[in-house]
Amino acid sequence: MEDEVKEAFDRLMSNIENKRDFLQESFSPSYKKSKLELSVYELADLAGLRIFNTNYDKFNLTKKKGQLIRAYFQGNIIEKSINELYDLYPDIFSGEPRWRIDPSLIGSHVPTYDETEIEN
Repeated sequence: MEDEVKEAFDRLMSNIENKRDFLQESFSPSYKKSKLELSVYELADLAGLRIFNTNYDKFNLTKKKGQLIRAYFQGNIIEKSINELYDLYPDIFSGEPRWRIDPSLIGSHVPTYDETEIEN
């Protein structure tokens, strides 16, 4: 990961815990294990929906940093992003939806869950 992209993620990760309510109101996908938990897969979806481009100020980002985060996910397969972001921020993420990724490409340090574990 390039330094400029890591700096954008550092800033996002330092603020994302305080934005759980905003994220729940704005985006609550059916694949989440729990409404209070966060996955890299969800973060990639949020970036794809331009949440960090259009609401960058809510996450203490600049528009450019929001765009860098989106470009990072667009330029990598999700499994690479998952491994890399769990290496950098292991305490922030809580597991990845196994049926939406290729588990054979995920490191053993990444927790996963299946559809039967989703809270309603």
